[in-house]
Amino acid sequence: MSLLALLDHTAVLVFALSGGLVASRAQLDIVGFAFLACLTGMGGGT
Repeated sequence: MSLLALLDHTAVLVFALSGGLVASRAQLDIVGFAFLACLTGMGGGT
């Protein structure tokens, strides 16, 4: 795996985790949690 691919996968993971943390603080259900994690993970964060 190239360095660029590794950085890309790491960034998606970090942004998905940040979206999951926001969803848990907002006390969303599992659908909202998954949606927000996917949205920030694939969208790139803030």
